[in-house]
Amino acid sequence: FINQKNEKLLEINGHPFFTVPNDKGISEELLMFKTHEPLSTKILSKSLKSGMVCLDIGSNIGYYTCLESLIVGNSGKIIAIEPSPINFKYLQKNVSLQKIKNISTFNFACGDYDGTIKFAISDRSNWSRVISEDLLDAPPDSIITEQEIPLVQVDTFLSEQKVEKIDFLRMDVEGYEYHILKGCVKTIEK
Repeated sequence: FINQKNEKLLEINGHPFFTVPNDKGISEELLMFKTHEPLSTKILSKSLKSGMVCLDIGSNIGYYTCLESLIVGNSGKIIAIEPSPINFKYLQKNVSLQKIKNISTFNFACGDYDGTIKFAISDRSNWSRVISEDLLDAPPDSIITEQEIPLVQVDTFLSEQKVEKIDFLRMDVEGYEYHILKGCVKTIEK
């Protein structure tokens, strides 16, 4: 699936950024347009302020993570969580390219219990997803493989990391938002 010889290094939102070779999802979009979800990008850019702490769940290859990092600056912090092993590899590569070092990355899925869950990896990086009985699966032709991955409640994770507050929560989790919100009730109450 990944041929590193075909990696492309672009400038996205004013910073260097790798795309995933052969990805029919966000990487293809960035190669063509140099942006992703223009309206969401604009709203996020106007909503964030210097010094904020952002929790980015479903960080994919880091498009929003890197943008958030630039906006919140050195006094802010980004906590980026991405369950897909392939996407996580590129998230880490893209984070390592940034001049600001305010991003922490984690490789697990968030949900409403602590344990493991099945995860489908798609040939469209932004279609990879938790497999859950209450969700429609991604189209069968886009699934490359399935595997068990760790699942952690946001409340558990933030407590273990000793994170006291979150100013901004962004999620892109292919319909799994409800489960994640059930696992972060204490965080939302704070």
